Amino acid sequence: MQPIDSVVARTERPGKESNKYLLFSLAGETFGLSLLQLHEVLAEYEISVLPSLPESFLGVVGLRGNVIPILNLRQRFGFEDRERDRNTRVIIADLEPNPIGIQVDEVLRVEPIAPRAIDEPPELTCGQTVPFVTGVSDREDGTLVIHLDIELLLSSLEQIQLAEISAEIREAHAAKKATPLAAVKRKRRKRKK
Repeated sequence: MQPIDSVVARTERPGKESNKYLLFSLAGETFGLSLLQLHEVLAEYEISVLPSLPESFLGVVGLRGNVIPILNLRQRFGFEDRERDRNTRVIIADLEPNPIGIQVDEVLRVEPIAPRAIDEPPELTCGQTVPFVTGVSDREDGTLVIHLDIELLLSSLEQIQLAEISAEIREAHAAKKATPLAAVKRKRRKRKK
C-alpha cells in the first residue's frame, strides 16, 4: 500500500497502473477510482462560486490556467453536507473534453486491486444497479470499497452544461489575453508614426 499526500501524477504506463485505485473516504464509506481516470489530487485550493454551474457543483478552481468545475459528491450521493477540514481534498479527473474535480472527505491511499477481486455491483430493486458504481471489493481489513466510474457520475445534461460553460470561460480568458497584447501593438504602431 502506498500512502498519498497532495499530488498523484497521471500514469504513463497503463498496463501496469490499470489495476491501481485511488481510495478515498466520503461520509464514512470507502470509494475507489481507477488511476487511469485521474490527473491529480489537490490539498490546497480555493473554490470560486459560478452561478451558471449545475446545482450539484460547488464552484470552480483555477489550476495552471484552466478552470475546473468541482462536483459536490456528498450532495450527489445524498449525504449530509459538512465543512472542509485539513483532510478534505479535490480529485481532478481526466474527462474529455473537460476535466472535473470531485471534493472528498479524505484521500486514503493508492492500492492495487486485481480485476478478479472486484465483484459486480449489487442490484437495488428489480434488477437495477447504480449506473456509476462499477463494482465492489473487500479490503484485507474487511472494509468494502465501492468502485466508481467518474464519467458516469455526470448526467448528459450536466456534461452539456459544463462543456458550454468551459467554452465560455476559455473564450473570455482568450479575449482577456488578446486585449492587452492588441493594445500594446496599437501603441507601438502609433509610436512608429
